[in-house]
Amino acid sequence: MILPRAAAEASPVGGVDFLLDAARRFGPELAVVATGPLTNLAQAIRQDRAAMERVGHISIMGGALTVPGNRTPFAEANICDDTAAANYVMESGIPLTMVGLDVTLKTKITGREIDDWRGVNTPAAKALVKMSEYYYTNESETGEIGGAIHDPLAVEAAICPDAFEMLPCNLTVITEGPGAGRTVGDPARLSCPEKSVQVCVDVAADAFVEKFARTIHQLLCKG
Repeated sequence: MILPRAAAEASPVGGVDFLLDAARRFGPELAVVATGPLTNLAQAIRQDRAAMERVGHISIMGGALTVPGNRTPFAEANICDDTAAANYVMESGIPLTMVGLDVTLKTKITGREIDDWRGVNTPAAKALVKMSEYYYTNESETGEIGGAIHDPLAVEAAICPDAFEMLPCNLTVITEGPGAGRTVGDPARLSCPEKSVQVCVDVAADAFVEKFARTIHQLLCKG
């Protein structure tokens, strides 16, 4: 399937400026969900910490505290791709929620949910099914269709935090050596009573997978 070329032009506004503009305009009403390396988020905090401190919620998909990484035995891919930025964000003290492999690996979609989307039989559904089959066939170690729902779970943490069990922590990120990218407790702040990071360590996985699949199905039915 060949997707049509997008009609919209790329925005001339860079990611950091867009993020800071939104933080200044919306403040506590804004939820930021970071689903890649934390380069832009770190730079936004550097440029205008006061604006970023006013943001209502920051949720990141990245890290691994109680399980091995997926890029190395120690590190999750998004953190590993810019360890310096991740370290800056984690040590900034700005409150955030870390949605790492600890919980995303518990929320797994299967071929059954993807088959339900196939039944919608619209161009959007056909495209999504093809993309999902490709991604989740390559994600699986067994060759079956299925795998973790990573980024959408970070959205769920922003809008429905009660679905998670969270561990308050002050984290740092190892930036050098064989452990680079590892998210660990910050030795300098272990005794600090205020914890800036809520690490998701458990989730209502079955309920989330059902909600996610149902929501996608409903959106596809709308066109």
